[in-house]
Amino acid sequence: MARTYRGGLVTGMALGLMAALLAPALRPVASRWGRPLAKGAVKGSLDTYEAARERLAQLSEQLEDLVAEAQVERATERLAATQGEPTHTAPAGPANARENMAETHHAA
Repeated sequence: MARTYRGGLVTGMALGLMAALLAPALRPVASRWGRPLAKGAVKGSLDTYEAARERLAQLSEQLEDLVAEAQVERATERLAATQGEPTHTAPAGPANARENMAETHHAA
C-alpha cells in the first residue's frame, strides 16, 4: 500500500508542476474555449434543474391527491363504523363493477 500511495503522490506532484508551468501558455486557449464551454454546462444544468423541478411538482401533486383520497376513505370508513354499516373501500372500476354485479345477482 505504501508503494501505491507514494506512486500516486509523485504522479500528483508531477501533474501539478506541469499544470503550473503550462498555465501561462494555456491561459488564452482556456479563456477562449473555457468560457463558452462553462456557459454551455451551466445552461445544461439549468435545463436539467427545471425539468427535475417540474417532475417533482407533478409527483407532489399526485401524492397530495393520493393523501386526499385516503383521508376521504378513512373518514367514510369511520362514519360507517360509528353508524354500524359495513364498509366497502374498494374503488369503483371495471373489475369491481363485475364483483358488485355478481353480488347483486346472488342477493336477488
